[in-house]
Amino acid sequence: MCWQSSSPSAAFFSWFPALNVGWVAGFVEIAVSISFFMAPAVSWIGGMFAIVRSVEPDARLRLLGKVIALWAALFVANGLVPHTPVFVGPSFDVRSAN
Repeated sequence: MCWQSSSPSAAFFSWFPALNVGWVAGFVEIAVSISFFMAPAVSWIGGMFAIVRSVEPDARLRLLGKVIALWAALFVANGLVPHTPVFVGPSFDVRSAN
């Protein structure tokens, strides 16, 4: 059954068993991995583009460049600034968190 699969590619091949060939399996594994990153990124960029477009009437391509630059800056800032909880106990150690 599909819901008992151990990986996304196993679920895909349970639905399409004829495609379970070596090169297709490798392609599906890479495509699923990339789509797990790209789907939220495209969704965020599209949402921000719609919000910024409603506030700032600018050329669409220039506005899209601004939104992508904002996304890249927030992506870098998210990587540089560690996430620490707001409420920490007295024995909290940031080195052993997460």
